[in-house]
Amino acid sequence: MKRSLTTIALGAALGAASAGCGSDEDGGDVSGLTKYAPADSVLFVEGAVRPEGDLKDSIDSILGRFPDGDQLGGRLIDEIDQSAREDGTDFSWANDIEPWLGQRAAFYASGVEVKPSGAGESEAEPTAGALVVEVTDEGQAEESIRKLAESEGQLQEGSYEGVGYEVAQDPSSDDPLAFAVDDGIALIGNEQGLRDSIDASDGDNLSSQSDYTDFLDGADSDLYASLYVDGAGILESAGSSLDPQQRQSLEKAFGQYLEKPILGAVEVSEDEVRVEFSGAAGEVNAGEASTLLDAGFADSWLAAAIPSFGESFASSFGQASGAGLSEAEVNQFNAELESQLGFSLSDLEAVGDVAFFASGTSLVSLEIGGLIQVSDAAVRDRLMAAIRSGARGSGQGKVRPLSGSGGAQGFSISVPDLPAPVNVLASGEQIAIGIGPATDFLLSGEGGLNGSQGFGDATEALGEGTAINFLLEFAPIVELVDSTGQADSDFEQARPYLEAFDLIAAGTERDGDRATSRFVVIFSD
Repeated sequence: MKRSLTTIALGAALGAASAGCGSDEDGGDVSGLTKYAPADSVLFVEGAVRPEGDLKDSIDSILGRFPDGDQLGGRLIDEIDQSAREDGTDFSWANDIEPWLGQRAAFYASGVEVKPSGAGESEAEPTAGALVVEVTDEGQAEESIRKLAESEGQLQEGSYEGVGYEVAQDPSSDDPLAFAVDDGIALIGNEQGLRDSIDASDGDNLSSQSDYTDFLDGADSDLYASLYVDGAGILESAGSSLDPQQRQSLEKAFGQYLEKPILGAVEVSEDEVRVEFSGAAGEVNAGEASTLLDAGFADSWLAAAIPSFGESFASSFGQASGAGLSEAEVNQFNAELESQLGFSLSDLEAVGDVAFFASGTSLVSLEIGGLIQVSDAAVRDRLMAAIRSGARGSGQGKVRPLSGSGGAQGFSISVPDLPAPVNVLASGEQIAIGIGPATDFLLSGEGGLNGSQGFGDATEALGEGTAINFLLEFAPIVELVDSTGQADSDFEQARPYLEAFDLIAAGTERDGDRATSRFVVIFSD
């Protein structure tokens, strides 16, 4: 099972990246393969492996923006063919995949088992699962898969619910490869996975999971791929293969992600790629826009904000400690932090939003800075002292007192390699850190980023109700590098790739007990 299944899966995946491997016909039902995944599946991933119609046109449009992008599929096919030859497998895309590959493929697993893999390591393997592939020619598909399966062991015929299948009897494996081709579908997996898939196709299947189907209903018509992961189901199915300590660590490390299935989707249009993930919202304020963003420079080409940073860090640190750090190690880290900087992990509870900005298309106009919200004045002062102590301890620059507008107080750090000092100012519940006058400007709150063209484009692309927390525009970066007159050969090689992008944006939306993270890439005209 291992080599033949891998070869077919990789070969099929080539179609997704290969402009020209599809056809101009319209695509089918974007979620039709869910009927072959049992309702209790813990993992299901589906995607277009041979894009057609509008989806193919969109992928071609995006790849065409990059140097030799239209040749990407061909190069990947050549690499797979070469890998097969080196492995001694009688396989080629042209002969064994292309003649029968349909538009979409999927993989499901209804359980996992954790097994030792040597040197004290372990790995998770599906206890039952199958690759599900749409086929255009059942005869050619069966012939190609059979040829590859024969390299696994002697084939033995079987039948289940009126569907004939074959199993490669491998004496060295207790979970041999099984495959069936029926009703325009190829099923490749272990025997139990194949049988479960046949049952699902005429009974209860993943289509009954309303969270997943409702999520896909909200996706664009050009759906490239989708994902369903039931974290709690994975832990439950692992059962006795996990020792109690492993289970406890995983439950603590992944916390909220076990409360609801994680859902994912990738959508593609002619000038945009959108990635979405939906999961349990948790306690941190997901979906709320940071109040710091509008303080950013109006012409910012980079803006990033982390709402409720202190809560988010505490949650992430707790998950990390659950995955391996002992309580003693956490306490030791906290003690060292407080001893060296006078700032402790508990102080982070007072830290609110954090934001960072960059603007300017020349060294003269370049502005870089960030803002930190701190609700407790004593914690704010300790954080300022920790930054000052860290700067002095580094020995990289001189630290001098500094006063800003509106009574802001702080210090400046003169760094030899920078054209202006790094200024740190505190005023009210905010700390600003930036190069030169950018620090004072950020504290004024008069940046106006929310009214900029780039911010508006990013907000529109993410969709109504999504709180933006990241923006990166590419044209100003290219202009900034060009203004220095020092664009080297490496940059010139990267230039056409940078110029292919317009902007990248990310944000979150909360809907009841679910939070959706969105990531959008917009390509230049």
